Amino acid sequence: PASQFAPVCLFNIAAIYDGQGELPATIATLRELVSAYPKTRESIDGHLYIAALQADHEQFADANKTLDEVLARDNLTFADRVEAYARKGYSLLELKQYDDADKALQQAVAQWRAANHIDDPYYIAMARHYRGEVAHQKFLAAPVRLPVDQEVADL
Repeated sequence: PASQFAPVCLFNIAAIYDGQGELPATIATLRELVSAYPKTRESIDGHLYIAALQADHEQFADANKTLDEVLARDNLTFADRVEAYARKGYSLLELKQYDDADKALQQAVAQWRAANHIDDPYYIAMARHYRGEVAHQKFLAAPVRLPVDQEVADL
């Protein structure tokens, strides 16, 4: 039936809008895909695509909200969860919510460890990289005061 091609068509239409730089139309089309065909692979990919676009446009609070929607889905693979948690950790890092970012990034690592195999190592590398960045940002934010005893305590 023709309806089996509808999710692919919507995904492709969104990609065309994205190529034209039409962010609102891209996201609206992807949201239509997500709501109309929630059980399809294209729907999951579209949901993650929305979050990626939002982060790319520095809409980190929106990306975080979208990733919460993604993670609430019951049809995700381990790879989907690794990606979603890694992206969530990055968004939270950009929002300077370091503890929550680290928790999300730890979840990405936990999902990766729970999987038998994940073909693409990109998002696990992303999670590990940004865990280091969280630690770096926390270190930069830590006060370092004199005298030396206080400096040691601060560090």
